[in-house]
Amino acid sequence: MSTPSGYSVVFEGRTAGNIAGPYRRFSTTAKAKGYRLFSGIGTLALCAARCDMQASCLGIFFFIVQGADGPTKCYGLSHLGREAGAKTKLNCVSLVKDPIAATTTTTLASTTVAAMDPLDVPAGYVLSFSGDLPAYAGAGDKRRFSTAFDDNSISFTGEVGVEECARQCSADPSCAGFFFRWVVSDGQAAIPKCITLNSLGASKGKATSTFSYSLTKIVITATTTTTTATKTITTSPPQSTTTTTETTPPSTTSTIATKEAARCVGKTTSGSGVPCSCEPLLDCYQCRLGNTSAGVACEICKNGKYLQLVGDSVCLDTCPPDTVAVGEGNFNRICVTV
Repeated sequence: MSTPSGYSVVFEGRTAGNIAGPYRRFSTTAKAKGYRLFSGIGTLALCAARCDMQASCLGIFFFIVQGADGPTKCYGLSHLGREAGAKTKLNCVSLVKDPIAATTTTTLASTTVAAMDPLDVPAGYVLSFSGDLPAYAGAGDKRRFSTAFDDNSISFTGEVGVEECARQCSADPSCAGFFFRWVVSDGQAAIPKCITLNSLGASKGKATSTFSYSLTKIVITATTTTTTATKTITTSPPQSTTTTTETTPPSTTSTIATKEAARCVGKTTSGSGVPCSCEPLLDCYQCRLGNTSAGVACEICKNGKYLQLVGDSVCLDTCPPDTVAVGEGNFNRICVTV
């Protein structure tokens, strides 16, 4: 285990680096009601990050629940107990927050930054807005897509990383970009959240306090420009004129496009409010509409069905081979290619 910055190991239990003992821990780790500020799962760095966010947190107790590589658990403590600690049989470490860190970390600390920053922007995307992340402290207002929490704009949600989030958006022709954030709440470690969007909303975005990135998909469009130039060359004697024509090749430009397609969302056309239907698509809650106002591609399934993005965007009872079922509930279930 690597000791997080701003912390020092006080006690070790039955760890790989403390084979001979003694095996000890903070004496207050079992006092959940009195001194335990939070508990959660995740890495040691994320455990330290949660403690950094609370001035009353003086140290952390981190342990492996079962075996050498089993699940881990973390407690943040407001009191560390007796100087001699207490005996333990656990594979654990007890760490105290260094005095300097304890007096300066009342908000998100550098250990959380290590988990969330820096962002490697996926190919085919640009960073449009950044939320409350220290790496972008000098980048102006903390903003996000204004549609990040708009149910009518959301195509997919899941607890996946940035690369998988980008892959989901790239596989969906209607996806205009995605909103990626870290959720940190009491009793939990930081959890990644991916939200792909079919509409990005206002160009100025919306102010936010979330630990987030808003990324826009780059759409490659080809534009053809033909220019004809005429050259006249006169020779004497005899007088003659030679005319030549030159044509410039077509040019290709990359633009950031957020083209809106007509959509039927829960039997209502997005934007206009006109009644609609995704038929002939079955079990489809949200779909793109064709020229005849019929559903041509499903974007969100209902009734607990799974959306297949590859090929025909249809809703299935189960996902086909080489895909994994993601999601739960009646909506937003999807088949992810493995």
